[in-house]
Amino acid sequence: MNSEEFISKLSELGIPVFGVEAASTILDKPRSYAALYLLRLFKAKKIERVERDKYYLPGTQLNTIASRLVPYSYISLYSALEHYALTTQIPNEIAVITARYHKNIVINGRKIRFYKVKKGLIYGYVSFAKGPVIAEPEKIFIDDLYLHGRLYFSEELEHAIKAGKLNIEKLCNYAIRSGKRSIASLLGYYLDKLGVNAEVLIPYRSPSYIRLTKNGVLNSKWHIYGD
Repeated sequence: MNSEEFISKLSELGIPVFGVEAASTILDKPRSYAALYLLRLFKAKKIERVERDKYYLPGTQLNTIASRLVPYSYISLYSALEHYALTTQIPNEIAVITARYHKNIVINGRKIRFYKVKKGLIYGYVSFAKGPVIAEPEKIFIDDLYLHGRLYFSEELEHAIKAGKLNIEKLCNYAIRSGKRSIASLLGYYLDKLGVNAEVLIPYRSPSYIRLTKNGVLNSKWHIYGD
């Protein structure tokens, strides 16, 4: 198989980011042959390399590379909020949620930060054909609560709700699905403050009290010391 046929096959299969295993399968050759084949294509400037044994097709968007570099990964946090036009902030890095550890890297001057979570938290994302894998709007806020222990994107949550860009039922279900009672308590607390009914989360709230501020006011409904 010549290089043009190989690249065409990758594009046809919707594989913009690939490694030796994928190449070995497409070429129907051993891994050692596939590794050398890819290295030759890279040196011929027909494909680009992210890291050892990981390559991408020329012209592939950075979000696509970031979210398809590691299995069970997707873009979230500010990067995903920007995708849905839910923030005015311009992220200085691409945040990737992943079930596998990967060191942070820089591609074309842009930092890609990987956040490792348990595999059970890899849900609530959309995979665009030949494009990036991005968290659904609802899942962005669950990831926010999980990683920060509080709502970091409070303004963005309010904006998304007022703009009708969130499915509240899905948001609550994703909180329950996380299996983290602290997330149910926190989400219920913040939704209550915005005048949104979150009663469905009460059975899943944290049994212990969560302190958001040192001298916070007790919210007995959600077991939180907040502002």
